[in-house]
Amino acid sequence: MALLTRALLFLALAMAAACSLQTTEIRRCSGDRECAETFGAGSQCQSGYCSVPDERVRCSSNTDCAGLQVFSTCEDSFCRRVDVPPRCALTYPADFFTNAASRQGRVVIGSVVSFLENAEERRSMEAVFRRVEERNGIEDQRFALVSCNHDPGGRAGGVDTLTERQAAQVTASFLTDTLRVPAILGPLNSDAAESVIEATRARGTVVVTPGAGSPSLALLARDGDAALTDNRPGRFWRAVPDDRVQVDALWSELSDAGITKLAIVMQESSYARDIERVMRERAPAGVEILATRFFPATGANVAARIADAARAVGDEAATVGVLFLSASAADAITFLESAGGQRRFRPQRIFLTDTAHRSFFVTEAGDAAAGLFPRVWGTRLAPPERSRLLDEYVAAYATFFPNTPDPSRAPLAARSWDAAWLVLYGGLHVLVRGDEWTPRAIAQGMRRVTRPDAAPLSIGLGDYAEARRRLVAEQPVVFRGASGLLAFAPEVQELAADEVRVEIWRPSAGEGCSGELPCFLTERVLVTPAP
Repeated sequence: MALLTRALLFLALAMAAACSLQTTEIRRCSGDRECAETFGAGSQCQSGYCSVPDERVRCSSNTDCAGLQVFSTCEDSFCRRVDVPPRCALTYPADFFTNAASRQGRVVIGSVVSFLENAEERRSMEAVFRRVEERNGIEDQRFALVSCNHDPGGRAGGVDTLTERQAAQVTASFLTDTLRVPAILGPLNSDAAESVIEATRARGTVVVTPGAGSPSLALLARDGDAALTDNRPGRFWRAVPDDRVQVDALWSELSDAGITKLAIVMQESSYARDIERVMRERAPAGVEILATRFFPATGANVAARIADAARAVGDEAATVGVLFLSASAADAITFLESAGGQRRFRPQRIFLTDTAHRSFFVTEAGDAAAGLFPRVWGTRLAPPERSRLLDEYVAAYATFFPNTPDPSRAPLAARSWDAAWLVLYGGLHVLVRGDEWTPRAIAQGMRRVTRPDAAPLSIGLGDYAEARRRLVAEQPVVFRGASGLLAFAPEVQELAADEVRVEIWRPSAGEGCSGELPCFLTERVLVTPAP
């Protein structure tokens, strides 16, 4: 009888394991220690047999592990508990990593952005996921957003000592290799984007940036020179024109100011190298570019090297313009502090680019830097013109994030909202076709919803039914978003626009900025041909 009882117990345990994805490994025990040694921490001796911890649940994908209370992913056919890096702890839903019920059945999308410099842009991405959640998802498919911070360790709360590029690489690897996200939103600066593209190359993850404009990124993300097609989609998308439009605007301003010689101080980075290269390629006749002075992107001597460059260009004639190039607004502050601290800084024009257009560039600048503000001119893509879709975006943002700054003042916030919608509408194409959530399927879907030859629909959920109808009928779709028309040239997957609006800005002088007092003033808006 005892033998029969043990046999029935063994059979019951084995059947339970087979029905719950757990392995059928059953082991007699007399204490917890031997279970932990056999199955790992979490296994306990219960009724004479070792319990099977989460890590011994069999799986074929991360979906099989989503129901475990401890956050786990599928690795080598078993669910493994995951230690979430602090840089990627911000999620929507907020309890995604801590509550099994919140993550079951969701498709996870990632984002990699600077939490310090791109707060409005990050929230704009999240606002899209919140809006879709209000409607219980798309085609009953619900989504999660895992946001990762690529700020260097010293500016990221001291979580580590990583540089910006290292942080972008590490967080992108977590999103791609551990969470297996099919798409990543961001980053918004070109150097971080380059690291994300490289880190995700093996899995072909789709990278959608609302702001990284370096021309070289598109080629970096492609495999070979063959034209992109629906069957061979590219994995890199950007919701901005590339930085050549800023170069044209810079040369226009230099010409208007009567500058015939230009000194360049630049960071050793992809962003700065691309702009410096295009500046030389497009230099008008009669303008001389003087020797370029470099400083490193990272390291203990960055500030000292910037100060050395400031002293060197400070002796140039007043008719010489100075172009400062860096992916970080903090570097621009350092340069102006060093230049302003000189007894006599002779150049009368200092030119900056879009990366310096951050509120803290004005609010954190000391007296020496602020003293040079009257000589500072900058370029950036002009904010989108007021429209119904922009107003709807701003209203949605205010609903989800009350008592936060107006996002329409942020350089790339509306483009971040539009980029997130494009990813999810690419996902709608996946859903109506019944495809798997792979990067390739997302990229194919995005090509279907960015066709220049289609009649524009409104981004968001207002035209959802018509977008779905067109996708089912295999008709082209394109959207008009808060930032403008979201049509992409299919052979290169770049925005298809005839012209681009570029803003010439000046930092506010005197009392700085707070409340309703703007940090920057618009000098003029130039309309330039698209690159």
